[in-house]
Amino acid sequence: MSLELPGNYRLSRLKSIQIRNVQEIQNHSKFAINTTENLWKRDVQLKRAISEGTIRIFISLHVQSKKLPVYITETSGNANHIFYVDEKVTEKLQKYRHEEYFIVRTWCSSSSHAFKLHKEWKILRYDSNFRYIGNDPVFAVCHIRNGLLCEFNDGVYIYTTSQSSDIMRQTSFPKSASTYSIDRRKDGYTIQKITRILKLAECIDEMHIAKHEIRAHFQEEEFQQIRLMHKRMLLRDEKIDELAKLEHLWQKQINSITQMRTKFDKTKSWLSSKRNTLNKSKESLQKDEAEYVELANSLKTKVETNIEIRILMAHAIRMHVSHLSKIYPIQPSPGNHDEFTIRNLRLSFEPDKINNVEMAASIGFLAHLLQTLSKYLEKELAYPILCASSRSSILDTLTPDIPTRIFPLYPATRPIELFEHAIYLLNQDVNDFLETFGLPIDQSMDILRNFKKLLQFILSGQHLSFVQVTSTAP
Repeated sequence: MSLELPGNYRLSRLKSIQIRNVQEIQNHSKFAINTTENLWKRDVQLKRAISEGTIRIFISLHVQSKKLPVYITETSGNANHIFYVDEKVTEKLQKYRHEEYFIVRTWCSSSSHAFKLHKEWKILRYDSNFRYIGNDPVFAVCHIRNGLLCEFNDGVYIYTTSQSSDIMRQTSFPKSASTYSIDRRKDGYTIQKITRILKLAECIDEMHIAKHEIRAHFQEEEFQQIRLMHKRMLLRDEKIDELAKLEHLWQKQINSITQMRTKFDKTKSWLSSKRNTLNKSKESLQKDEAEYVELANSLKTKVETNIEIRILMAHAIRMHVSHLSKIYPIQPSPGNHDEFTIRNLRLSFEPDKINNVEMAASIGFLAHLLQTLSKYLEKELAYPILCASSRSSILDTLTPDIPTRIFPLYPATRPIELFEHAIYLLNQDVNDFLETFGLPIDQSMDILRNFKKLLQFILSGQHLSFVQVTSTAP
């Protein structure tokens, strides 16, 4: 297992950080109260120290790969600030063990100012200001201000500012700093003494505030007691008045109870008469119920009869449709099985394929067959047909804003668009029948083929499942 040599500063191996004698450079001797000065100047310096307070500090750690700090310490108010890295933080910093360097920033504030950046240290290997001083982080150079001590797994290193670097160069450090100590230059009033003075002043102020609060509390309690006594006297008078009102109300309630007793006797006799009426109504209801059962049985018989009639009608319709299919037989053409004829008359919409007389006659047969079938099946046509043999017509009652509603079902008319629209309406009536019985439409404009499919469906008896038969249970 390889050992880390001195100077290999990894963030993951950091154990503690210590900031020595934190002072702002521009206010280096702000709290240094000289005992040789006169009493007035020392009093001014003391008031200034009390008003501005001692310096507070916290530390943030940064790495090159992250914009935000990877760790922020708690705030400390000690002159020499030591921040230890515990096991949880060490596990968190373990992910940054491959960083080449890391940055330590100190943030300072007095009691009257917000925190601001105090100093920044870049912890980099072979830095001239970062020196190894041993394995004990407790002993350090006391006279150096704004000094940084970093304790790693392989030892303790000291990082100083440029002002203290000359002093460091004049000093030779032994292998262990446990035997090394230099007395610190001390001012008339040290930071510790000023802190005690500040705390004492705060205690005195708190005592005065507490005194005024206690006095105000006692005065408030006395005032509250007087108000409470006055409220109780008013409450006693109110209770006496309420007692008199309750006595008067009690007398009224006695009179009311007497009246209610009289009313109760009257209500009792009224209920007795209503009971007799109810018994009579009950007997009448039983008679009505017997009549209802008789009517329900009669209705059931009529419903069953109606069902039988509907079934017989459906069979009769089937028989009539069979007769119609014999009167107007729709069969494949002898020469071309892909085409159908009605009574051996062809029906084609291709130009010049059949003459107008044959087409008018076949359309007239089909129109009469369709109108008769709609009457048998009790289904109204969306576009009614005016049967007149080969001069039949069809009505368009649905299309809005048209100059005429009657369209001829024979081709010998001008303009030809009227005849084409009439054929379209006739085909829509046939398709409507197919959709009613759930039959597919193979070729939307092959009228005879679709009509043949409709007749075969009705003659097979499958249309009976579409007959609307209703039954009412008693």
